[in-house]
Amino acid sequence: MIAFPDIDAEQFLMQQGVITKKDYYLYAREWASRLFVIGVAALIFIACVIGLKYARTPEVQARYYLWPFQKPNTTALDRYRAEQHLKRGLLDRDSKYVQIVRTELAERLRFEMLPLDTADRMLKLLYENSSSAPDNALIADLADSLRTNSADLRTRTEKILIYLADERRLSIPQELRNWKPSKEDAATCVDTIAHEWANIANASSIKPDSLNCIVGSPSKP
Repeated sequence: MIAFPDIDAEQFLMQQGVITKKDYYLYAREWASRLFVIGVAALIFIACVIGLKYARTPEVQARYYLWPFQKPNTTALDRYRAEQHLKRGLLDRDSKYVQIVRTELAERLRFEMLPLDTADRMLKLLYENSSSAPDNALIADLADSLRTNSADLRTRTEKILIYLADERRLSIPQELRNWKPSKEDAATCVDTIAHEWANIANASSIKPDSLNCIVGSPSKP
């Protein structure tokens, strides 16, 4: 029957009940392959729309520009562009964007092998845009950054903490102002100092004698 050009064999078989209408249209008329192609194209289109929408979220934008900003071997131009985007994002004060930038940079500042010029760049960005965190949250984040094994990173972070606290007219114990981070700092003492800086950020009272390890009391660990 298929050999006769004047006869639609598949349609004849459908009319005779040999094949169903579903089989006729899906396979004889090749609607199955067409629907498959249309379905795949629709899925790709939907995936692209969702991907573009997701790529424009504050979280993705923040992490995208943090990557070249933190890389020590990126070009100066790419680093500058990333910094400008980060500054604009921080000025917009989107809570998610600000939180991601602060958290990511504060965590990276704990990395012992972080290049000092990169650390300076991070701290400069955070300090110059500290108005995006008027609730002292930046002080709390940087307090945790003191828990690094690098005395140089602690020194840089501690200076920014003092600047931020003075700008907000927060009370700083003289022991913290006089602290000079060094390689000999005991881990327990650094942890105590970080904890007390967090208390300053949260307007909590500092325990008496908690900073004796700094001034060299007999109870120094």
